[in-house]
Amino acid sequence: MGEAILTRDHIQITHIIIGRRMAADFQNVTIVNIYAPSGAERKRDRENFFSNELPYLLRGIPPTFMVEGDFNTVLTNLDPTGHPNYSRALQEFIRRFDLVDMWETSQ
Repeated sequence: MGEAILTRDHIQITHIIIGRRMAADFQNVTIVNIYAPSGAERKRDRENFFSNELPYLLRGIPPTFMVEGDFNTVLTNLDPTGHPNYSRALQEFIRRFDLVDMWETSQ
C-alpha cells in the first residue's frame, strides 16, 4: 500500500506528516488523509481504528481540520451500493470531533 499527496506547483502546502496517516496544512486548514482497514473480516480492526487509533493520531492537529480518505465503511444504509458495512465507531468519531459528512451537506 502506498499513499501520496499531489498538488499543483502554485499550491503551497506545509507541515507534511507521513506515517499511519498523512496530513498537510493548506492555508489555515490541516487536511488529514486516512485509509481505514477494509473487508468484512477486518471489521473489528476498523472499529478500533475509528475508536482508538484515529483519535490518537489526531492529537496535536489544529482545531481547523478536514479528514478525508478511504473510510471503508458507511454511516447509513442509504450510502452503500452493495452490502452495507455500517460503523458505529465512525459515527461516534464524527460526533466526538463535531465533524460534518460533506456528502450529506452537498445533496
